[in-house]
Amino acid sequence: MMKLLTPLFMCLIVGLSVTSSPTATTVVDQSDLDRMKSAVQLSSPVSSNSLSTLYYSILSQTLLSQTISQSADVCNHLKTIKDQTLESIYYITSTAKLLTNCQLNSAQYMTKLEPVIKEDSSVLDIYRAAISLLNLGKPLDSTKVSKALMSSLKKDESLLNTGLTFQLAAKLSKAEDRNSFVEKIGDIIVQADEVDGRFLQFEGGLGITASIITGVYQLATASNKPVGLTNDQALKFANYFLSRKYVLTPKGISELLEVLKLFTNNKYHIPVVITNYGSSALSPTNSVLTVRVTNVLGASLGPLSVTIDKAVRVDDKNVILSKKPFQGVQGDSKLFAINFLESKPMRGQYDVSVSATPTKADPRLIGNTGVQIKVIVLTQVSIASAEITVADRDTGGSGAVTKLEYPNTVRNPLEADTQQRIVVKFQLRDKIVGDLMTAHQTFVQFVNIKTKQEIVFIAEPDSVLNYKLDLNLLTKAKDLNYVNGVYDILIIIGDAVISNPIQWKIASINLQLSSVTSSSETTETVSPFVPKPEIKHLFREPEKRPALIISNAFSILVLIPIVILFGLWLKIGVNLSNFPFSLSALVFHTGLALIFGLYICFFLKLDMFQTCKYLAGLGVITFLAGHSLLARLAKNRKQ
Repeated sequence: MMKLLTPLFMCLIVGLSVTSSPTATTVVDQSDLDRMKSAVQLSSPVSSNSLSTLYYSILSQTLLSQTISQSADVCNHLKTIKDQTLESIYYITSTAKLLTNCQLNSAQYMTKLEPVIKEDSSVLDIYRAAISLLNLGKPLDSTKVSKALMSSLKKDESLLNTGLTFQLAAKLSKAEDRNSFVEKIGDIIVQADEVDGRFLQFEGGLGITASIITGVYQLATASNKPVGLTNDQALKFANYFLSRKYVLTPKGISELLEVLKLFTNNKYHIPVVITNYGSSALSPTNSVLTVRVTNVLGASLGPLSVTIDKAVRVDDKNVILSKKPFQGVQGDSKLFAINFLESKPMRGQYDVSVSATPTKADPRLIGNTGVQIKVIVLTQVSIASAEITVADRDTGGSGAVTKLEYPNTVRNPLEADTQQRIVVKFQLRDKIVGDLMTAHQTFVQFVNIKTKQEIVFIAEPDSVLNYKLDLNLLTKAKDLNYVNGVYDILIIIGDAVISNPIQWKIASINLQLSSVTSSSETTETVSPFVPKPEIKHLFREPEKRPALIISNAFSILVLIPIVILFGLWLKIGVNLSNFPFSLSALVFHTGLALIFGLYICFFLKLDMFQTCKYLAGLGVITFLAGHSLLARLAKNRKQ
């Protein structure tokens, strides 16, 4: 039993050791903010817009630090609205509060708002009424609002109601009225859904998630209590909001900006976003790795010390850098740079762990340590020891060897046929380090000069990194469609770590792949769009029929018994005196006659299936009538 548990325990330890904390991987940058500004602009703020659209557009512009156009016209428009529903009053008062010097006549709204705050009202109605009163500068009865919210929330404790309750409870003046709601924070957070180990969200999407998280932070701050979110949970919620940065509606933009602004300034959590700035592919001409360190809205976090914890080469897990500091970029406090190639790293992909520490300690910063960044160190490749050999097929590759020198092409075309083989050999050398290397894409391409037909073969390296393509023309002629002619031979080299991919025409070769050289079929390829020849199918010929005289003689022999029958009837006479003229007798004989007639039709024109279909109906009727007739005859005979 212990032997079985040991591997399981070791797997668990390894799994725990490689688990890393979530980090923010994107940011709302200036291009995102510009897109949002365009989305919330209203061509005519007053006319043809609903109150909700007007409110969310102006709220979004305020959050984006924009000047509200036609502010006075909007304020005058709000004052002329006659709609006195609770929803309209909420949007009117909320919009007016966002405008400069827009004073509403509060008396006309008070009689509509104060009666709503009661225990049998919905959470949404209580929220709108209370917020409207605050917008008008009126104080709230903290105890009354708290009791009404608690009673209403017990009736409908939906996610949306909970988020609105938290936000409104944060505005209550008495601590004892807030405490009962603070206790619910933990219960609501556990209802969040985790996605891909990186995101946390509530069912219902952006609006509900933003409402709850905003309410949680506001309520915890107002009550001076722990927020009830771990650092990892806060980062996962922040990642979810950042993933929704492409929202286009004014309502969605305002909800997103409100919660992201909360994540840039609160007493609990400020997520840090560390991302690559510029290209992550480094080469001798671009040796500087630059990272950008900001909050979720792309703003500076103040003086920071940014360090590479370690840089690990993915292929062999070698650590090439450790505890290496970045230098701040002059003129931009958000950018930090380091000469990554100073330590002469090998080509390949690197996992770089970066941490950012504030000069003045700030425990609110989260996601600022061990952030993983991908870096690719590029190199330049050269082709060495290249040669092409045309040899007899049975000699194992030995033959006339032609040395190749990049980027030159063999001057005179080579010759080959199906009794020969083509062998291409070369090596790939790292220009910077000088060692032999491999590449992901190493192809030898044949291109027919006349038809432009292409075929690509893969060159494989051996154990000492010598690439070779051995092409037996007898077996590969089919791949070339047996098309004779002159072909260009090219070597194609490519890789994610190569900054100078190569396409080198090494030679031309005249291939004779078919013995028929004058036929157009061997010199031209057939277009796949040309109609194919008609397929003519020959069905099996029918069996030979007997001679006409034999068929007629057989038909006469078949009819002779019927002729004899009618002849005897004429001679002897027909006695119908005992014929029972009843319905069953008439139906039976009529059905019998029709059956014989059906057989004649079957002989002349009907097929078997049609005959069987008609016979089924006639047969049943004839059978029943015959049965009734025979029963009647038997009864008469007994009497």
